[in-house]
Amino acid sequence: MRGKLVRCKDVTTITDAYEVLEKIGTGGFSTVARAREKATGRDVAIKVVDKSKYAPTDRSFDREVEVLSEIRHVNVVELYATYVTDRNVFMICELVQGGELLERVSRVGSFAEDEARSVITQVLHAVAHMHARDIVHRDLKLENILLSDDGDRPTVKLIDFGLARFKPEGQTMRTVCGSPLYIAPEILELETSKDENEFYSPACDMWSVGVILFALLSGYSPFDHEDESVLYQNIRDGIYHLEPGVWDFISNPAKSLVAGLLETDANERLSAEQALAHEWIAAGAVDAASADDVEMMDAGDASATRKGKSASRAATQLDIDRAERLKHQAELIRQVREEEALALKQANRINPGGDGGHPADVFSFPSS
Repeated sequence: MRGKLVRCKDVTTITDAYEVLEKIGTGGFSTVARAREKATGRDVAIKVVDKSKYAPTDRSFDREVEVLSEIRHVNVVELYATYVTDRNVFMICELVQGGELLERVSRVGSFAEDEARSVITQVLHAVAHMHARDIVHRDLKLENILLSDDGDRPTVKLIDFGLARFKPEGQTMRTVCGSPLYIAPEILELETSKDENEFYSPACDMWSVGVILFALLSGYSPFDHEDESVLYQNIRDGIYHLEPGVWDFISNPAKSLVAGLLETDANERLSAEQALAHEWIAAGAVDAASADDVEMMDAGDASATRKGKSASRAATQLDIDRAERLKHQAELIRQVREEEALALKQANRINPGGDGGHPADVFSFPSS
Protein backbone atom coordinates (compact mmCIF):
# COMPACT_ATOMS: atom_id res chain seq x y z
CA MET A 1 0.00 0.00 0.00
CA ARG A 2 1.39 3.42 -0.97
CA GLY A 3 2.49 5.49 2.03
CA LYS A 4 1.89 2.59 4.44
CA LEU A 5 2.41 3.37 8.13
CA VAL A 6 4.42 0.92 10.24
CA ARG A 7 4.85 1.28 13.99
CA CYS A 8 8.03 -0.32 15.25
CA LYS A 9 10.07 -0.65 18.43
CA ASP A 10 13.38 0.73 17.19
CA VAL A 11 15.52 1.60 14.18
CA THR A 12 16.46 -2.03 13.45
CA THR A 13 13.15 -2.48 11.61
CA ILE A 14 14.34 0.14 9.11
CA THR A 15 17.94 -1.07 8.85
CA ASP A 16 16.70 -4.63 8.27
CA ALA A 17 14.85 -3.40 5.18
CA TYR A 18 17.21 -0.65 3.95
CA GLU A 19 20.96 -0.29 3.59
CA VAL A 20 21.85 3.25 4.65
CA LEU A 21 24.45 4.63 2.21
CA GLU A 22 25.11 8.26 3.09
CA LYS A 23 23.75 11.36 4.75
CA ILE A 24 22.59 13.88 2.14
CA GLY A 25 21.05 16.60 4.30
CA THR A 26 20.58 17.69 7.88
CA GLY A 27 18.85 20.39 9.89
CA GLY A 28 17.51 21.14 13.33
CA PHE A 29 14.36 19.11 12.78
CA SER A 30 15.44 16.24 10.55
CA THR A 31 18.16 14.40 8.69
CA VAL A 32 17.90 12.93 5.19
CA ALA A 33 19.85 9.84 4.17
CA ARG A 34 20.24 8.02 0.88
CA ALA A 35 19.50 4.34 1.29
CA ARG A 36 18.90 1.23 -0.78
CA GLU A 37 15.89 -1.02 -0.35
CA LYS A 38 17.33 -4.50 0.11
CA ALA A 39 14.41 -6.36 -1.44
CA THR A 40 14.33 -4.38 -4.70
CA GLY A 41 17.68 -2.58 -5.00
CA ARG A 42 15.81 0.71 -5.36
CA ASP A 43 17.55 3.82 -4.01
CA VAL A 44 15.37 5.94 -1.73
CA ALA A 45 15.60 8.94 0.56
CA ILE A 46 14.91 8.41 4.26
CA LYS A 47 13.82 11.52 6.14
CA VAL A 48 14.37 11.03 9.87
CA VAL A 49 12.30 13.40 12.01
CA ASP A 50 13.16 13.92 15.68
CA LYS A 51 9.77 14.07 17.41
CA SER A 52 11.29 15.72 20.50
CA LYS A 53 11.91 18.90 18.49
CA TYR A 54 8.19 19.51 18.21
CA ALA A 55 5.72 20.70 20.82
CA PRO A 56 3.35 17.96 22.03
CA THR A 57 0.49 19.62 20.14
CA ASP A 58 2.46 20.08 16.89
CA ARG A 59 1.17 17.69 14.24
CA SER A 60 3.22 18.97 11.30
CA PHE A 61 5.06 15.71 10.66
CA ASP A 62 1.80 13.76 11.02
CA ARG A 63 0.19 16.16 8.57
CA GLU A 64 3.03 15.76 6.08
CA VAL A 65 2.61 11.98 6.13
CA GLU A 66 -1.16 12.28 5.85
CA VAL A 67 -1.04 14.71 2.92
CA LEU A 68 1.69 12.91 0.97
CA SER A 69 -0.19 9.64 1.37
CA GLU A 70 -3.08 11.23 -0.54
CA ILE A 71 -1.05 12.70 -3.40
CA ARG A 72 0.29 10.86 -6.41
CA HIS A 73 1.67 13.24 -8.99
CA VAL A 74 4.81 13.27 -11.10
CA ASN A 75 5.77 16.69 -9.68
CA VAL A 76 5.29 15.83 -6.01
CA VAL A 77 7.85 13.70 -4.20
CA GLU A 78 6.39 10.25 -3.60
CA LEU A 79 6.10 8.81 -0.09
CA TYR A 80 6.61 5.04 -0.15
CA ALA A 81 6.24 4.18 3.54
CA THR A 82 6.47 5.64 7.04
CA TYR A 83 7.96 4.00 10.11
CA VAL A 84 7.25 5.42 13.57
CA THR A 85 9.12 4.75 16.82
CA ASP A 86 8.76 6.45 20.19
CA ARG A 87 11.50 8.85 19.27
CA ASN A 88 11.52 9.30 15.49
CA VAL A 89 9.47 9.28 12.32
CA PHE A 90 11.16 7.67 9.30
CA MET A 91 9.68 8.74 5.96
CA ILE A 92 10.78 6.55 3.04
CA CYS A 93 10.55 8.78 -0.03
CA GLU A 94 11.45 8.98 -3.68
CA LEU A 95 15.11 9.95 -4.11
CA VAL A 96 15.58 13.20 -6.07
CA GLN A 97 19.24 13.97 -6.77
CA GLY A 98 19.36 17.23 -8.75
CA GLY A 99 19.39 19.50 -5.69
CA GLU A 100 17.18 22.39 -4.61
CA LEU A 101 15.86 24.93 -7.09
CA LEU A 102 17.28 27.57 -4.73
CA GLU A 103 20.78 26.18 -5.28
CA ARG A 104 20.32 26.36 -9.05
CA VAL A 105 19.13 29.98 -8.93
CA SER A 106 21.98 31.00 -6.62
CA ARG A 107 24.44 29.41 -9.04
CA VAL A 108 23.18 30.73 -12.39
CA GLY A 109 21.50 33.98 -11.30
CA SER A 110 18.40 33.58 -13.47
CA PHE A 111 16.80 31.22 -15.97
CA ALA A 112 16.14 31.76 -19.65
CA GLU A 113 12.40 32.15 -20.22
CA ASP A 114 11.94 28.71 -21.74
CA GLU A 115 13.77 27.11 -18.80
CA ALA A 116 11.73 29.12 -16.27
CA ARG A 117 8.54 28.20 -18.14
CA SER A 118 9.39 24.49 -17.96
CA VAL A 119 9.90 24.65 -14.19
CA ILE A 120 6.91 26.83 -13.35
CA THR A 121 4.56 24.83 -15.61
CA GLN A 122 5.41 21.70 -13.63
CA VAL A 123 4.92 23.55 -10.34
CA LEU A 124 1.53 24.78 -11.55
CA HIS A 125 0.45 21.28 -12.54
CA ALA A 126 1.36 20.03 -9.06
CA VAL A 127 -0.46 22.90 -7.35
CA ALA A 128 -3.53 22.45 -9.55
CA HIS A 129 -3.55 18.75 -8.63
CA MET A 130 -3.35 19.58 -4.90
CA HIS A 131 -5.96 22.33 -4.97
CA ALA A 132 -8.38 20.07 -6.86
CA ARG A 133 -8.09 17.74 -3.86
CA ASP A 134 -8.53 20.54 -1.29
CA ILE A 135 -4.86 20.40 -0.27
CA VAL A 136 -3.01 23.68 0.36
CA HIS A 137 0.79 23.59 0.68
CA ARG A 138 1.28 26.95 2.48
CA ASP A 139 5.09 26.90 2.22
CA LEU A 140 5.99 26.90 -1.46
CA LYS A 141 9.47 28.33 -2.02
CA LEU A 142 12.62 27.72 -4.03
CA GLU A 143 14.16 25.43 -1.41
CA ASN A 144 11.03 23.28 -1.30
CA ILE A 145 11.36 22.37 -4.96
CA LEU A 146 13.84 19.66 -5.94
CA LEU A 147 15.23 19.00 -9.42
CA SER A 148 15.69 15.56 -10.94
CA ASP A 149 19.03 16.43 -12.55
CA ASP A 150 21.36 19.25 -13.56
CA GLY A 151 20.06 19.58 -17.12
CA ASP A 152 18.11 22.41 -18.74
CA ARG A 153 14.77 20.55 -18.52
CA PRO A 154 14.72 18.76 -15.16
CA THR A 155 11.60 17.25 -13.66
CA VAL A 156 10.63 19.21 -10.55
CA LYS A 157 9.35 17.73 -7.30
CA LEU A 158 7.53 19.62 -4.56
CA ILE A 159 8.61 18.64 -1.04
CA ASP A 160 8.11 19.61 2.62
CA PHE A 161 4.40 19.34 3.33
CA GLY A 162 4.76 20.05 7.06
CA LEU A 163 2.55 23.15 6.84
CA ALA A 164 0.14 21.67 4.30
CA ARG A 165 -3.44 20.97 5.24
CA PHE A 166 -6.67 19.68 3.85
CA LYS A 167 -9.24 22.40 3.33
CA PRO A 168 -12.66 20.88 2.72
CA GLU A 169 -15.26 23.29 1.38
CA GLY A 170 -16.74 25.40 4.16
CA GLN A 171 -13.66 25.30 6.39
CA THR A 172 -11.37 28.30 6.81
CA MET A 173 -7.64 28.86 7.35
CA ARG A 174 -6.44 31.50 9.80
CA THR A 175 -3.06 30.19 10.99
CA VAL A 176 -0.28 32.65 10.16
CA CYS A 177 2.46 30.53 8.58
CA GLY A 178 4.88 30.41 5.69
CA SER A 179 8.31 31.87 4.88
CA PRO A 180 8.89 35.66 4.98
CA LEU A 181 9.90 36.19 1.35
CA TYR A 182 7.03 34.08 0.00
CA ILE A 183 4.13 34.74 2.38
CA ALA A 184 0.92 36.09 0.85
CA PRO A 185 -0.42 39.52 1.92
CA GLU A 186 -3.74 38.11 3.14
CA ILE A 187 -1.88 35.89 5.61
CA LEU A 188 0.06 38.89 6.93
CA GLU A 189 -3.19 40.79 7.42
CA LEU A 190 -4.37 38.15 9.89
CA GLU A 191 -1.49 39.02 12.23
CA THR A 192 -3.20 42.26 13.19
CA SER A 193 -6.82 41.51 12.32
CA LYS A 194 -9.33 40.86 15.08
CA ASP A 195 -12.07 40.01 12.62
CA GLU A 196 -12.96 36.33 13.05
CA ASN A 197 -14.56 36.39 9.60
CA GLU A 198 -11.22 37.07 7.90
CA PHE A 199 -9.33 34.07 6.56
CA TYR A 200 -7.25 33.03 3.59
CA SER A 201 -7.71 30.53 0.78
CA PRO A 202 -5.64 28.24 -1.48
CA ALA A 203 -4.80 31.43 -3.40
CA CYS A 204 -1.97 31.90 -0.88
CA ASP A 205 -0.05 29.19 -2.76
CA MET A 206 -0.42 31.12 -6.01
CA TRP A 207 1.23 34.20 -4.50
CA SER A 208 4.21 32.02 -3.57
CA VAL A 209 4.33 30.65 -7.13
CA GLY A 210 4.49 34.26 -8.32
CA VAL A 211 7.48 34.96 -6.08
CA ILE A 212 9.18 31.81 -7.38
CA LEU A 213 8.56 32.78 -11.02
CA PHE A 214 9.86 36.30 -10.40
CA ALA A 215 13.06 34.86 -8.89
CA LEU A 216 13.54 32.40 -11.75
CA LEU A 217 13.26 35.13 -14.38
CA SER A 218 15.36 37.75 -12.60
CA GLY A 219 17.61 35.97 -10.12
CA TYR A 220 16.36 38.02 -7.18
CA SER A 221 13.34 38.22 -4.90
CA PRO A 222 10.55 40.71 -5.61
CA PHE A 223 10.35 41.46 -1.89
CA ASP A 224 13.81 41.93 -0.45
CA HIS A 225 14.42 44.28 2.46
CA GLU A 226 16.59 43.89 5.56
CA ASP A 227 13.94 45.64 7.67
CA GLU A 228 11.24 43.01 8.20
CA SER A 229 8.52 45.60 8.81
CA VAL A 230 9.30 47.27 5.46
CA LEU A 231 9.44 43.86 3.77
CA TYR A 232 6.01 42.93 5.06
CA GLN A 233 4.52 46.30 4.17
CA ASN A 234 5.83 45.97 0.62
CA ILE A 235 4.20 42.54 0.42
CA ARG A 236 0.89 43.91 1.72
CA ASP A 237 1.03 46.73 -0.85
CA GLY A 238 2.36 44.55 -3.66
CA ILE A 239 5.34 46.86 -4.18
CA TYR A 240 8.20 45.34 -6.16
CA HIS A 241 10.74 46.77 -8.59
CA LEU A 242 11.47 45.50 -12.09
CA GLU A 243 15.17 46.28 -12.62
CA PRO A 244 15.51 47.67 -16.17
CA GLY A 245 18.82 45.89 -16.79
CA VAL A 246 17.10 42.58 -16.14
CA TRP A 247 13.44 42.95 -17.05
CA ASP A 248 14.08 44.79 -20.33
CA PHE A 249 15.02 41.38 -21.72
CA ILE A 250 11.95 39.58 -20.36
CA SER A 251 8.83 39.30 -22.51
CA ASN A 252 5.60 41.12 -21.76
CA PRO A 253 3.63 37.86 -21.46
CA ALA A 254 6.04 36.69 -18.76
CA LYS A 255 5.62 39.99 -16.92
CA SER A 256 1.86 39.66 -17.27
CA LEU A 257 1.87 36.25 -15.59
CA VAL A 258 4.04 37.55 -12.75
CA ALA A 259 1.61 40.43 -12.23
CA GLY A 260 -1.37 38.08 -12.27
CA LEU A 261 0.19 35.92 -9.58
CA LEU A 262 1.49 38.80 -7.44
CA GLU A 263 -2.01 40.30 -7.23
CA THR A 264 -2.63 41.49 -3.66
CA ASP A 265 -6.37 40.82 -3.92
CA ALA A 266 -6.60 37.05 -3.42
CA ASN A 267 -9.98 37.00 -5.17
CA GLU A 268 -8.44 38.50 -8.32
CA ARG A 269 -5.22 36.47 -8.24
CA LEU A 270 -4.80 33.82 -10.92
CA SER A 271 -5.63 30.26 -9.90
CA ALA A 272 -3.37 27.37 -10.92
CA GLU A 273 -5.73 26.44 -13.75
CA GLN A 274 -5.90 30.04 -14.98
CA ALA A 275 -2.13 30.35 -14.85
CA LEU A 276 -1.75 27.16 -16.89
CA ALA A 277 -4.02 28.71 -19.52
CA HIS A 278 -1.99 31.95 -19.62
CA GLU A 279 -0.45 32.86 -22.97
CA TRP A 280 3.11 32.68 -21.64
CA ILE A 281 2.63 29.11 -20.40
CA ALA A 282 0.79 28.14 -23.59
CA ALA A 283 3.75 29.43 -25.62
CA GLY A 284 5.78 26.56 -24.20
CA ALA A 285 3.67 24.05 -26.08
CA VAL A 286 4.10 26.07 -29.27
CA ASP A 287 7.88 26.26 -28.74
CA ALA A 288 8.08 22.49 -28.25
CA ALA A 289 5.99 21.82 -31.36
CA SER A 290 8.17 24.07 -33.51
CA ALA A 291 11.54 22.97 -32.11
CA ASP A 292 12.29 21.04 -35.31
CA ASP A 293 11.98 24.25 -37.32
CA VAL A 294 14.88 26.02 -35.60
CA GLU A 295 17.31 24.98 -38.33
CA MET A 296 15.15 26.84 -40.86
CA MET A 297 16.09 30.26 -39.45
CA ASP A 298 18.08 32.42 -41.84
CA ALA A 299 21.49 33.72 -40.80
CA GLY A 300 20.15 37.14 -39.82
CA ASP A 301 17.56 35.72 -37.46
CA ALA A 302 20.12 33.40 -35.89
CA SER A 303 22.52 36.30 -35.32
CA ALA A 304 19.82 38.40 -33.67
CA THR A 305 18.87 35.51 -31.43
CA ARG A 306 22.48 35.05 -30.32
CA LYS A 307 22.81 38.76 -29.51
CA GLY A 308 19.62 38.69 -27.47
CA LYS A 309 20.79 35.68 -25.51
CA SER A 310 24.18 37.29 -24.85
CA ALA A 311 22.56 40.46 -23.51
CA SER A 312 20.21 38.44 -21.35
CA ARG A 313 23.07 36.34 -19.96
CA ALA A 314 25.06 39.50 -19.14
CA ALA A 315 22.11 40.77 -17.12
CA THR A 316 21.95 37.40 -15.40
CA GLN A 317 25.56 37.67 -14.24
CA LEU A 318 24.83 41.05 -12.68
CA ASP A 319 22.23 39.42 -10.43
CA ILE A 320 24.18 36.41 -9.19
CA ASP A 321 25.07 38.32 -6.01
CA ARG A 322 21.38 38.99 -5.34
CA ALA A 323 20.56 35.37 -6.07
CA GLU A 324 23.19 34.41 -3.52
CA ARG A 325 21.41 36.72 -1.08
CA LEU A 326 18.25 34.66 -1.64
CA LYS A 327 20.18 31.60 -0.54
CA HIS A 328 21.65 33.46 2.44
CA GLN A 329 18.21 34.58 3.59
CA ALA A 330 16.93 31.01 3.37
CA GLU A 331 19.85 29.85 5.51
CA LEU A 332 19.08 32.52 8.11
CA ILE A 333 15.48 31.29 8.32
CA ARG A 334 16.71 27.72 8.75
CA GLN A 335 19.05 28.82 11.55
CA VAL A 336 16.25 30.62 13.37
CA ARG A 337 14.05 27.53 13.16
CA GLU A 338 16.87 25.33 14.46
CA GLU A 339 17.40 27.71 17.39
CA GLU A 340 13.68 27.64 18.13
CA ALA A 341 13.75 23.84 18.05
CA LEU A 342 16.70 23.75 20.46
CA ALA A 343 14.96 26.18 22.82
CA LEU A 344 11.83 24.03 22.74
CA LYS A 345 13.83 20.90 23.48
CA GLN A 346 15.58 22.57 26.43
CA ALA A 347 12.31 24.00 27.74
CA ASN A 348 10.66 20.59 27.61
CA ARG A 349 13.76 18.88 29.04
CA ILE A 350 13.39 15.97 26.68
CA ASN A 351 15.30 12.83 27.71
CA PRO A 352 16.79 11.30 24.53
CA GLY A 353 16.52 7.53 25.14
CA GLY A 354 14.66 5.41 22.60
CA ASP A 355 16.38 5.35 19.21
CA GLY A 356 19.23 7.64 20.22
CA GLY A 357 19.86 11.40 20.06
CA HIS A 358 19.66 13.74 17.09
CA PRO A 359 18.34 12.13 13.89
CA ALA A 360 21.84 12.39 12.43
CA ASP A 361 22.96 9.90 15.08
CA VAL A 362 20.22 7.34 14.46
CA PHE A 363 22.05 5.69 11.54
CA SER A 364 25.68 4.67 11.31
CA PHE A 365 26.84 6.20 8.05
CA PRO A 366 29.58 4.53 6.01
CA SER A 367 32.85 6.43 6.08
CA SER A 368 33.72 8.20 2.84
